[in-house]
Amino acid sequence: MPANRSRATLKAKLVLVLSATLACLTCCEIALRLLHPLPDPYLSRQTWHPYLPTWIGVAGADRIVDTRGLHGVPYPQVRVRRNAFSFTDDREEFATLPKSPDEFRIVCIGGSTTECFALERKDSWPAVLEASLQKQLGDTKQVSCVNLGVCATPLRTYLATLSHYAIHLQPDVVIAYIGINDLCFGVKFEGDPIFDYRFDPFARDHINRSPGCQYQLLNWLQLGRHVHSLIKRDEKGSHRNGDPRFFADHVPDPTSSKEVDLSFSMDPVAARQYRFNLRSLAGICQCNHARLLVLTAPALWRTDPMTDEELRQLWLRPSAGDHVASPATCRRLLDARNELTRSVCREADILCLDLATMVPSSLEYFYDDAHVNVAGARLVAGMLTNRLLEQDFADVWAASTPREN
Repeated sequence: MPANRSRATLKAKLVLVLSATLACLTCCEIALRLLHPLPDPYLSRQTWHPYLPTWIGVAGADRIVDTRGLHGVPYPQVRVRRNAFSFTDDREEFATLPKSPDEFRIVCIGGSTTECFALERKDSWPAVLEASLQKQLGDTKQVSCVNLGVCATPLRTYLATLSHYAIHLQPDVVIAYIGINDLCFGVKFEGDPIFDYRFDPFARDHINRSPGCQYQLLNWLQLGRHVHSLIKRDEKGSHRNGDPRFFADHVPDPTSSKEVDLSFSMDPVAARQYRFNLRSLAGICQCNHARLLVLTAPALWRTDPMTDEELRQLWLRPSAGDHVASPATCRRLLDARNELTRSVCREADILCLDLATMVPSSLEYFYDDAHVNVAGARLVAGMLTNRLLEQDFADVWAASTPREN
């Protein structure tokens, strides 16, 4: 009998503790909802495009990018707003209105090096290219240059962007800026177990990744959102939230990491897939009466010693734990990627502008590892203007009229 009474007392206490805990959590939830509600951390996963990263931002969402301290960027901040199709080019009429009979339309596809995320739209190289060509042509043609760059997207997503969206804009020329986001695609770092990049030919990486069910359930509650916020705050790299370089909070701080020089090779399956993707990009353009122009990727990285000021701007290098690839390794990786791009262009007779050998690796033109500043954007746009006005584009200019889908 005493044992039964003891068990009953224990159950009563347990029920009382659980009830008090539930009441306390309920009060906390109500208080957080009223006094300090947090937005949905997974809201940015909602995107229209099934093959683009789901974190690129909700259509119409604004983001303020702090640009203070960036070399060659003359304003303290930039407002980035995504249009209804999740691109930063706010001229949605390209997708909704028919192409004008006298219009020459260029579509620019790439990652953040095309998007020019930390520059005002008027200073991005696609916008400068549009103004430059328009000045050269006067009233003979209306030039439009549409920026479809999206941060962190590799070559395989450009195929989706081109076929699902860009080709319906009836471009006369498609410019693809390739290289940086494919830097380690299929690369094997020989004899270095720390840098172990496994290549899966069917991997989609973080493309269209959704949070797990348990996280979505927690996200219904403000308590769950605050816990999520605390966890994110403690993640490695979060101490760099005040760093003016955009996305700086997503990577380890190179200044506290050990630089390593790495040898590497490329998986032959990955190289073949890269070749097929680039050829497919050209094939889609050809089938839709557009001319493809491929750009190789320049960068600040060099194999010769870099200055302390240049080293302080680097944050895009491959890293593992507290180790980060040296600038010389990054340059060799990029040179190998660019050479693969050149070889495909030679073999498939794809037009190529070799920016990698034309843009000096200097803070005069870059504000970090690979993103051009205002002067760099003008330099790239000037080179593109000259290239597009050369003889092998004369037939494209002459034939730039609307086509039936």
